[in-house]
Amino acid sequence: ERIFGYAVDEVLGQPLEILLPPDVVEGHGRFLREFADGPDIARGMGQRQMALSAKRKDGTIFPIEASISKLTENDQIILTVFIRDITQQKQVEAIRYEAEMRYSRVLDTVAEAVITIDASQQILLFNKSAERIFGYTADETLRQSLEILLPPDVVKRHGNFLHDFAEGPDIARGMGQRQKALYAKRKDGTIFPIEASISKLTENDQIILTVFIRDITQ
Repeated sequence: ERIFGYAVDEVLGQPLEILLPPDVVEGHGRFLREFADGPDIARGMGQRQMALSAKRKDGTIFPIEASISKLTENDQIILTVFIRDITQQKQVEAIRYEAEMRYSRVLDTVAEAVITIDASQQILLFNKSAERIFGYTADETLRQSLEILLPPDVVKRHGNFLHDFAEGPDIARGMGQRQKALYAKRKDGTIFPIEASISKLTENDQIILTVFIRDITQ
């Protein structure tokens, strides 16, 4: 009653169609018939489409999550649908997506190369300045090892540094304090001097490292 705006007396004996957007009525009816005749006794709904929607009494269409169960009572099949209104969740996701897009645009305007890697040192993010500095496109680097950006003679040492930083207590650190200079490698094999720093965050129990690199050749 609260979610759909109907009183119980208004819906009892009515077809389920009154709770559905017009464009999904046919497909939903087919799904229910297949589920009623099939072997499953419970199933999540909506796996074959990106989103599920329902319709309130006032005509408002809103996003939902739903599952369905089945029992047989006196040779009659009874279906029960469990529905959760996820309007607020979708609004939060939209806000988060907008923030992520804004963050992405900001990253593409900074002069520094910004490169994000996971614990296995695979590249997850490669901004526009990184493309300009290293000569790779983002698509060429994503899921590649960070080693492609390093001179061969520093790969092992750099890997040890990243491992120690990932396991340590610091959440940010400048890189290169123990040596006079840091170097990186462009796509064409050119070795060039850089300044770099690194930061760490934990996301869904996964450690994410972000390296900020400035080309100091000039």
